[in-house]
Amino acid sequence: MFSKGLAHSDHPKSEDDANKLTLRQKLLLTDNKTAMFTEEDICFDWLIEHGCKAVHLHASGFRPRRLRAAPLNLELKHLRRLGFTALDLSNETFAREMGAVYGIDAVVQAFLQSPSDAVMLANTSAAVEFAIDTDRLLSSCAGSPTHAQNVIRQVDRGLTGVNVRTLLDCGLNRTLLVKLGVTDADVRLMPGTPFDFTKLGYPFR
Repeated sequence: MFSKGLAHSDHPKSEDDANKLTLRQKLLLTDNKTAMFTEEDICFDWLIEHGCKAVHLHASGFRPRRLRAAPLNLELKHLRRLGFTALDLSNETFAREMGAVYGIDAVVQAFLQSPSDAVMLANTSAAVEFAIDTDRLLSSCAGSPTHAQNVIRQVDRGLTGVNVRTLLDCGLNRTLLVKLGVTDADVRLMPGTPFDFTKLGYPFR
């Protein structure tokens, strides 16, 4: 009597097998253009050549650890060029893994570069996770009062710790701040010089 052998599906998968891209993942990655490749083929230049963007990497299940590890070896500048934005950090799990893999300071530097980045990060768990305070967000809105106002509308910690000079750099003034619900008492608690307070429209120092 012959013993029954294990079916193919009953064999435990090796770690290499578990990490291999499925056909579905390959098609998602290349937007249904090709599946004739292995993960070892993938690098930054390959992704650019095949028109792969952040949305495709997300859809095909590439997490930060996999993006950073061989064979991809993607740096933060590569992720930005592929279309990853500060909005991706609104996903708490993704943001935490990005910080663990690339380093919090490096992630903040790479993803908080513009007024739009600041708006996308305001009032997110990533801002808390990465200790990005309101002054840092507003500092990225220099010369962009509309974006700065959007940041202020979103943050739930008010203007605590924000320097008056930062508000001036954003192009804000008392009229705009009053419309945002900022009171004189709020402003009095902010650090700044008498000249800066006067320029902002609050000559009480």
